[in-house]
Amino acid sequence: MTSHLRDWEEWIKPKPFAQRFAERTLVGDIPACRPDLGHCFIWQGRIEAHGYGTLAFAGVDHKKHTIMAHRLAYELAKGPIPDGLHIDHLCRNKACVNAGHLEAVTHRENLARGNGNIYKTHCPQGHPYDAQNTYLMPARYGQHRICKICRTNSARRYKAK
Repeated sequence: MTSHLRDWEEWIKPKPFAQRFAERTLVGDIPACRPDLGHCFIWQGRIEAHGYGTLAFAGVDHKKHTIMAHRLAYELAKGPIPDGLHIDHLCRNKACVNAGHLEAVTHRENLARGNGNIYKTHCPQGHPYDAQNTYLMPARYGQHRICKICRTNSARRYKAK
């Protein structure tokens, strides 16, 4: 009976936070876009709708708080994220929490590295993104460009149905 008690005592003993965090990761593939970075560490906890890992915890106010796992990984390894900066996944894997794959950059730089949309001068149909042909739609972070010609054509197709 005492051996079970010792097992139970070991099980309920709190683990260091960094150890609990590491237990929720799995060594993944080496990213094809950046093999020099080494393996991704894939978050095995909750993954939110956009593909980022999240972690819930009770704060000092005893309320539930949620933090992005990659942001926490960065802070555990490198310290606080500087004000105004975002965390970029150099490996392009949103579920990766390998601090070596994370870099603090401006929002603009993060967008440019992502898919380069801010540097595109034409829409996918070839119309120019210029002052006359571009509608700037408010978005979660800044604005989103929409081609007015394509928007008009889409509305015409919809009305023709």
